Amino acid sequence: AAKAREQGDHQVQQRAETWLQQQGTEILPALATVLHDPQADIARRITACRVLAALGKAARGELLKALASKERLVKLAATERISLIQPADKATVQALIQLLEDPDPPCRRIAIQSLRRIGTQARSAIPPLAAIANESEDESIRGEAVKALKEIDPDIRYPDYANRSPHQIRDISAQENIINIRYHALLAMLLL
Repeated sequence: AAKAREQGDHQVQQRAETWLQQQGTEILPALATVLHDPQADIARRITACRVLAALGKAARGELLKALASKERLVKLAATERISLIQPADKATVQALIQLLEDPDPPCRRIAIQSLRRIGTQARSAIPPLAAIANESEDESIRGEAVKALKEIDPDIRYPDYANRSPHQIRDISAQENIINIRYHALLAMLLL
C-alpha cells in the first residue's frame, strides 16, 4: 500500500489498504510496529495510520500514541484519522483538545477539524474552541473553530461566548436552561 502511495497508484493503494483492513485486528500489532518505528518509511507509517483507523476501536490506543509522534506527517495523519473511530471516547477528545495548543498551525487546524467530525461527543472542547474562535490571530483557524462549535453544539449561539473566559464558558455549557442564550452568543461572535 505504501509503495503504491509513493508511486501515485491510488487504485493499487486502495486495494492494498482494503486487503490489510480485511485481515482484521490480527494485523494490529504489525501495523502498530510500523506506525511507531521512527526508522520506517513515512509513507508506510501514514498507511499504517489509515488502516488502523479503519480497524476501529481496537486500534484507538495506537493512534492516540501516534498523536505524540515527533514525525510531523505521522502526527498529522494520526490527528486526522483518530476522529474516524466512532464513537469517540474521552481520551480521544482530551488528546485533541491538547493539540489545540500545538505550535504547528496545520496540527491545530486538523485537531479542530477532528473535533468537528466527532461532533456532540466533543462537548468538553467547547471552552477551548470558543477561546480560539475569539482570540486566534489566524483567521482560518478562527473559522475552523466556529465550524467545529456549530457541529459540537448545533444549538449554540455565538454571543454567549464572546468576551468570556474559558472558565466562564464551562459554567455556561453546564447549564442546560440557557441553550437559546448560547445560540445568540455564538451568532454574535460570528458577526464580530
